[in-house]
Amino acid sequence: MYQKIILAADGSDHALRATDHAIKFVESVPEYQLDVVIVMNEGTKGKRPVNLASLVEEKLKLTKQKLKQANVHFRTIILIGDPKHEIVKYAKREEVDLCIIGSRGLNRFQEMVLGSVSHKTAKHINCPIMIIK
Repeated sequence: MYQKIILAADGSDHALRATDHAIKFVESVPEYQLDVVIVMNEGTKGKRPVNLASLVEEKLKLTKQKLKQANVHFRTIILIGDPKHEIVKYAKREEVDLCIIGSRGLNRFQEMVLGSVSHKTAKHINCPIMIIK
């Protein structure tokens, strides 16, 4: 069964929809560990921790509200770097059972040229992944 679950979150509408699905999913799991993972880009590395913490709080405010209202227990994990790589590294290191992530909703041309975080994560992650549109 899926017990160690990560929810990749960035405060976007797609991530909020993924949060809704994560809530529904953990309701059916008797014991779980849910890590809400946010990846900040390299540009935030030099900022004071207070600024980084407030930026993370701002981005995750609605995500945390939804989880708390649903009585879902979770931890917030802050990673620094490229989301596509950091989510995969974290999932491997922590031996995650399931990753829940929102689709960015790029059109076909944008996705072909840029690639989405969810697509690249799905390509390299070593556990099941649920991509929410």
